[in-house]
Amino acid sequence: MMNIFEEAYRGIQEAKKAYAAATNTAEQDAARAIYKQATAKLDGLSNTEQRIWSAYETAKDCGNEYLDLNDTIREVSAHFEDYDLGLAAQKIYDFAWSEFCDWYIELAKVSLNGEGRAATLAVLRHVLICLLKMLHPFMPFITDEVYRYIPGTEGTIMLSDWPKVDDAMDCPQEAREMEGVMDVIRAVRNLRAEMNVSVGRRAHLIVRPKAGWEHAMEGAGEYFGRLAWASGMQILGQDEEAPAKTVSAVSEAAELFIPLGDLVDVAKETARLTKERDSVQRDIERGEAKLNNPGFMSKAPAQLVEQEREKLAVSRDKLEKLNARIEDLKNM
Repeated sequence: MMNIFEEAYRGIQEAKKAYAAATNTAEQDAARAIYKQATAKLDGLSNTEQRIWSAYETAKDCGNEYLDLNDTIREVSAHFEDYDLGLAAQKIYDFAWSEFCDWYIELAKVSLNGEGRAATLAVLRHVLICLLKMLHPFMPFITDEVYRYIPGTEGTIMLSDWPKVDDAMDCPQEAREMEGVMDVIRAVRNLRAEMNVSVGRRAHLIVRPKAGWEHAMEGAGEYFGRLAWASGMQILGQDEEAPAKTVSAVSEAAELFIPLGDLVDVAKETARLTKERDSVQRDIERGEAKLNNPGFMSKAPAQLVEQEREKLAVSRDKLEKLNARIEDLKNM
């Protein structure tokens, strides 16, 4: 059944892209034919199967947040049954901040501006209600107050049902693909942080997907644009060479390359690094002067002398890296 859903979903997405790119009636008709062929796979579904299809399509459109929610409900429920309240609270906290707030709400903003707005809002609402219900034993008054403000809720959260696991929403392949997309975003963010690149500066992202990750990477351009500050994305084949003068990173899903010129203003960065190098050079000269001073060496405690030697070694290492970085910028 899931294979049929996957084929239908991919066909529908292909049809939508073809229709959006159509420039004449013939191309629009071709897109409609693709859509009709894809939806024909769903003919004859029972009412139960239709419900599962609807849930599957919603999960695919919304980044599959349901899977992590199912796991959270299972684990929190098990901790409550074992009276491990601390573990239950920690699991809720981790899901709320690390998954729902840090990732899903940000990823969902892409869908909120497109055709998937209604489905995305439905998932956001559902996950928030489940979170409030799991938090209620720990924060009864606040959760009840927030619950009453959510559209479509009635009465008090105290009389509502405990969250239930929806097995129809378990789509491990889609969850793995989304984790791969998130891993790429983390890698790009780490690379930019190491180079002190400002958040507002956008850069072209070149992606060489690893085997089996092509589909996930090709569909993630909007996510990379919003969360990795990519100005555009280029997909490289396995045998294609990466462009010269790029910085790179590797994730589970892909090799990543960003043109160095997109990340830094060469003149400004050279001036900044030169100023930092001069400061480090002065630190080295002061350290060497101390260690070459017989008076200091004879009177200073052994621990202080060793600290000065360590500081000097760190400064020399830093100077070497700064010189290499400046040289790289000169060759751009």
